[in-house]
Amino acid sequence: MALFTRRRFRVFRGIRRLAEIFQAFLLCGTVSNQIDFGVIARRLKRTAKKLYHDTPLMKSFAWSFLCLIGVSLVDRMAGFSDAIDPLYILPIWFATRQGGLSCGVGMVGVVTFTMTLFEFSLGQIHPSSWPVHASLRFCVLGSIMGFIHKLDERIRHAEMKAIHDPLTGLANRAGLKNFGTQLIAKAKRDGVPTTIAMVDCDKFKELNDQLGHAAGDAVLQLVAKCLKAGLKKYGLVARTGGDEFVAVLTNCEADEARFVLEKVRSKFMRTAEGQGLPCTFTFGIAQIGRGGTTLPSLIDAADKDMYHRKLGRGSFAVVESSSRLLAS
Repeated sequence: MALFTRRRFRVFRGIRRLAEIFQAFLLCGTVSNQIDFGVIARRLKRTAKKLYHDTPLMKSFAWSFLCLIGVSLVDRMAGFSDAIDPLYILPIWFATRQGGLSCGVGMVGVVTFTMTLFEFSLGQIHPSSWPVHASLRFCVLGSIMGFIHKLDERIRHAEMKAIHDPLTGLANRAGLKNFGTQLIAKAKRDGVPTTIAMVDCDKFKELNDQLGHAAGDAVLQLVAKCLKAGLKKYGLVARTGGDEFVAVLTNCEADEARFVLEKVRSKFMRTAEGQGLPCTFTFGIAQIGRGGTTLPSLIDAADKDMYHRKLGRGSFAVVESSSRLLAS
């Protein structure tokens, strides 16, 4: 009941914000004959500040409404020219891209109402035929909105495929370079400890040759599943190629990272043994130092630490300077 009340309160608050926008829209002179740009600036600036306190969907819809107001002002100053009509697609595009399908449908209705109101006030349509004009315009704009939504889905899907590994579902090298760099930069700004872990399957080539590529793929998927489940609260896990994985553990000291990864490795070994996949992995870690470090230098240090662990010696590294660039 309390949750329903809070949601209902947010909806009412969002409606009030949109009412204020519509009030600014009318007082700006879009429908009247006088345009006071001082009123435009003051009211829209005050309304924009209040939008930050609303729900994300309401923010997207309200900002799209502000875009509609801007297009309407341009249309009014151009004398309601037909050449401005394509600009009314902009608020629909913004609402669909930022707020999703429901927000786009709502903006199609608002744009349809606005354009029909202008034509009716200018005497371009007969009072008895405005429902037909509004319905046809809603269908046309709705079709455009549907095309925008479908195109946006395809673009987002292509972007996700470009930064994710298709076999494991983890981030790939490009995703690691993008998101990992952001995590490192944020950690340095906030002053939180950050550790990079490099994971490599032991004798993976021999297992792949003896049991086949299907078994090798099963091992990689199992490693990815265990790493993702064990490290999900720390940050990012990526497959950088072959049987190598990299994890960016934010707000995590090296000792804690070593402890967590040992638990992940134990769980992986038990699960792999139960599935008839005799395999384990070795990891190396590198904790960011107080100096100016980068993601490539941390990966390089973790890689060296992992190599030392494979030889049975060495411990984690605290990196203070960059040593190589991350391959693109």
